[in-house]
Formats: sequence, C-alpha cells, structure tokens
Amino acid sequence: SVSAREMCFIENGLGYRDSCGARISDLGLLRQVIDGVYADFNLDLRFRCKGKGKIILQFETEGGLSVIEEAVLDVNDNEYTLRSLKATAPVGTRQVTVIVTSVYGGELFADEFVLNIN
Repeated sequence: SVSAREMCFIENGLGYRDSCGARISDLGLLRQVIDGVYADFNLDLRFRCKGKGKIILQFETEGGLSVIEEAVLDVNDNEYTLRSLKATAPVGTRQVTVIVTSVYGGELFADEFVLNIN
C-alpha cells in the first residue's frame, strides 16, 4: 500500500523552473473547493503541468452533495506546458471543486495555478 504522503505532496524543486510544485502519483489527487460559484459564472483555470493525468473543474450543488457537470482536461506532456481549462457554471451550481489527479502508475507535476472567475 502507498501512503498519502507518497501519492501527493508539494515540495521545492518539483515545480516549473525548479520552483515549489506539486507531485501527484498513482491516482493521487489534489482538491480545492471554491464556494460562491453560481450559474453562468465563467471560469478560466490556468496552470503549468507535465506528466499524465487530468485537471477537472467539478460543478456541484450546495455543500458538494451532488455533481452537476464536469469540465475535464487530459494531460500527457513530457515538459512543463502552460495549459488552460475554461468552463461556464451550469444552472444549480453553488460551488466548484478543482481536482488534479494522475493516472495509475504515473505521475503528474503541477505548478502556477490561477483561477479567474467572472
């Protein structure tokens, strides 16, 4: 069994240009919940990443009780690449969860996340 610490951690030297970044491996994941996101809000998530995995914007009802819709970006890059994931919150949205996950047996490195909401 693999410990959570081995599956996901943030450390100096892992990020873009050896900055502080995240390493997610073996289906590990990072999650960040943002409350107060409502229908028709436009989200633009920008970040740098390399490796194999997915970046997900998961639109949810109040308290995350159910998932309404997901915007998913598959990542498969050998070098750090600047990426963007854009989506509009559907009707019923009350929060969004940003999820960064790797594939089984693989790694995803991520850095410089910026989320703009309009």
